[in-house]
Amino acid sequence: METMTRPTFYEGQILAPGDLNGSLSYARGGLARHERYLHTSGIATGLELVPEPRALPSGEAYVAVTVSAGMAIDASGRQIVVPVDEQLSDGLFALVNGGRTRPDEWCPVFLVGHDEQLPPAAGLGGACDVAPPPRVTETFELTFGRAGEEQELLDQPAPEVGDGPGGGVADGGRLKILLGFVQWNDAISKFGDAKARPEGTGPAYAGASADAVVARGGELMLRSRPPTESGKPAVVITEAAGGELWFGLQDAKGTVKPVFRVTAGGDVIADGKIQGAVIAGVHVESGIATDGAQLPLPNGITQAQVDAGQAVLHVHVTPRFDDLAGAPPTVLVCVADGRRVRCRFQDGAGNSVPGRCDYTLLANVSSEGGSSS
Repeated sequence: METMTRPTFYEGQILAPGDLNGSLSYARGGLARHERYLHTSGIATGLELVPEPRALPSGEAYVAVTVSAGMAIDASGRQIVVPVDEQLSDGLFALVNGGRTRPDEWCPVFLVGHDEQLPPAAGLGGACDVAPPPRVTETFELTFGRAGEEQELLDQPAPEVGDGPGGGVADGGRLKILLGFVQWNDAISKFGDAKARPEGTGPAYAGASADAVVARGGELMLRSRPPTESGKPAVVITEAAGGELWFGLQDAKGTVKPVFRVTAGGDVIADGKIQGAVIAGVHVESGIATDGAQLPLPNGITQAQVDAGQAVLHVHVTPRFDDLAGAPPTVLVCVADGRRVRCRFQDGAGNSVPGRCDYTLLANVSSEGGSSS
């Protein structure tokens, strides 16, 4: 691979086609490498599959599927522009997959970008004076694959580091971008339905490849949808109040109302409950229990942690007499057998009867069994 070179010019130079073409190639190659290595491939905007219900004169229902205008970036860094809405060709699908597809199968729809040489134009000197084509069209194809073929997109060949965008006139490589899926009704040779993500797999959207993202105005936002869509989650890193991390939902103006905040001092402020890993330390549960009852564990402590020795239990029980009439009975037993309470009293007639007790259960969670506070 040769090192990158670019043409230079000087006063009075006679420019050859290679000089001007070299300038264009240098710029296109630099843009492609930027898109390829500092961004991820996928849909940048638009390119949605839009099904429109229709029916044949005989009454059979089908859909006409349109791909909305938009732009995508393929794995070579090529920008593929679909300038206007394009209807999918059911004739092309029948040619690719017709007669081999079940009605319940979802077949992928692909976008492929490539260059196309315009035909030579006749020169002004006559029919024999043929001029080379003055333009190359950066065009695209909407094509289809077999069910499951979308799984092969990750195996598409990667270009060399110094390469420009793929899909050139002399380039045999065609890199695909997944737009969605269609179902096919082979009986009438029409589309039955279209969805972007019918079974979990769906289009990839262009993103950024970066180890650092730096805000310029003191606030960095990460949104799941554009700021005009109300009720969608967002994360904010802000310099407000000395520096905070927010999570919340945005309103129709894009303003994020935080429901969870972490301050620069390490304080965690949440509107809801914090659930998940149990913090190491002592957790307490207390109450009243009757004979034979199994004491509950503190919130977030599991029996699996107790069995594994990650949480050690300490139980204290005290007989309870305040709800009994007459003289206090004799306490036969009031102990905790593990988490099971044994509390028996002897009444005035000498009978053994169930009793009640106050209990305090402590669970000491080790650092291995929970997260540090």
